[in-house]
Amino acid sequence: MNTQPFKSIAQSYALVLSLFVAFSLASLTASSPVWAEEPATPIQQNNTDQLAADKAPDTAGAEVPSTTLKDQATLAEKVAEETVAEPEAEVNEEAPEAPVEQTNKAEVSTEEVPKKTTKTQPKVKRKRIKRSLRGFKKGLKKRKRLRKFPTNRPKRALKEPPTLGQIPFPLGETLTFKVNMLNAHSGTVTLKVGRRGKLKGKSVLELSGFVQSSPVLENFYPIRDSLRVFVDERTFQPVKSEFFLNEKGRKVEYISEFNQDNGRLDWTKTRELKKRKKTSISYMAPHPMHETLSSLYALRRLNLEVGMSFEQYIWDGQRERLIEVKVLGEERVLTGIGWVEAYKISIQGAITGGIISKRALKRPPVKGFAWIAKDAYRTPIKAITPTKLGQAEAVLSAKSVNVGE
Repeated sequence: MNTQPFKSIAQSYALVLSLFVAFSLASLTASSPVWAEEPATPIQQNNTDQLAADKAPDTAGAEVPSTTLKDQATLAEKVAEETVAEPEAEVNEEAPEAPVEQTNKAEVSTEEVPKKTTKTQPKVKRKRIKRSLRGFKKGLKKRKRLRKFPTNRPKRALKEPPTLGQIPFPLGETLTFKVNMLNAHSGTVTLKVGRRGKLKGKSVLELSGFVQSSPVLENFYPIRDSLRVFVDERTFQPVKSEFFLNEKGRKVEYISEFNQDNGRLDWTKTRELKKRKKTSISYMAPHPMHETLSSLYALRRLNLEVGMSFEQYIWDGQRERLIEVKVLGEERVLTGIGWVEAYKISIQGAITGGIISKRALKRPPVKGFAWIAKDAYRTPIKAITPTKLGQAEAVLSAKSVNVGE
């Protein structure tokens, strides 16, 4: 059976979730959030593997060759002739005995010459150095994680967003959206506000999102995607994100750790097919860098006004995007919980970098729309995004608060 249409539907789910979360805010001074309870226990982090260079094995020295007796006799005669000539000219009585003594000295010196001029020892040392350098270079190659990838960032200054306000949503909030495509129900998207804790010395808040295919599509192309993000409570900038892709037996895990001080992003991809394959890369991203899901919740902290517009960089798990957000107007929208007054917002995003090739930078920008309620909670209620099969629409169908989770 041809599963290409279902794969396109699966990709549209990811676009729908990205559309909901494709907003960004700058690292501006915001008032500290006020929470009723104290932070939870610290959140554990995964340890990273350390790589070491291989050591070259030691090599044994070669045997030193010795001179023949014939060569020694010849050399002794030549040395004796040179050393006896001068004493005979001076008419020394002990001169006849000199050749014997000098000959003995010459014989001793010829035995010591081979020890000083060993021809194979330098070769052994050079061989050992070459091997050790090979192992050293191999170790450096393993440790070299910081790589450069193509980028297409504008050189102009970005439009700054307004200052963040108070947190309007409660802990334990759960939002459920019904996804429709081609006038048929094709899946659900669930967003949750989780627990508080400590990560890398910062007070963080856990946010999560889940995508699941509908019962009909489950028989052909099952989807179980999830996203979990830990954000700084004050700035709502991401500290760590975990994206798990599970579609029709294909499982991929993307882990991103953000250093907002220097822009370094540590990225890990793990694929589970016949063998588990893990890839770790460090990427220099523009900072502040935001993330899709956390940006949606940061948008809810803004005092939205018609005509407002701003830009920011967002990380979607593998690609870096420049998002432009505009508040177009106010509309009355029908949802699963009734009619709701909301702000209509346009979102346009273009790929500007990431763990990608140059070809990805040539993709045209994608534009969609979202609606944020004008209530005290600034609840997202609707989103529309284009896909290969047409428009995909996600509408809020249920809302609840579970404080115990």
